Amino acid sequence: MKKIIGLLVVFVVLGGIAQAQKIGHVYADKILSDLPIYKKLSAELDAARKERQQALARMDSTYRAEYKRCSQPGLSDIDLRNCQEDLAVMEERIQRRSQEYEQQLVQMQQLIQQQILDTLQQAINVVGKNGGFTYIIDASSTYYVAGGIDLTDKVRIQLGLKAIETEP
Repeated sequence: MKKIIGLLVVFVVLGGIAQAQKIGHVYADKILSDLPIYKKLSAELDAARKERQQALARMDSTYRAEYKRCSQPGLSDIDLRNCQEDLAVMEERIQRRSQEYEQQLVQMQQLIQQQILDTLQQAINVVGKNGGFTYIIDASSTYYVAGGIDLTDKVRIQLGLKAIETEP
């Protein structure tokens, strides 16, 4: 009986050792901003934002010119009514366009973030698989990290970036 219990203990201990988990971590914030795709897509988003702001500024300038024209004394009642209608249409168009632009920029930003995170995830997957890791966590969004293996430099190298010292 003692031999059976002894064998069970050995199996349990060996089974626990066999299932030991290898945990690593990365500081994603020390990787993301250096990615060429991050810089490229951020520049594209900034350009799109600027283009839309300029378009809205042109619309606003046209609106102001029309408002100034409509504010001149001596307009007939019909002309004044037509001006007010035109201004209302222009104002609605500016508001609608502003909302459309905002939605476009939000969608564009979400797409860009997803592309960047997908790129990072692919590199982490390669490093994790090659290193036999069970878990790799983002230490930059974790309150406490003690132990584990810092894989930030390996992920940076996988992405074609230079290694850096990643002490928090």
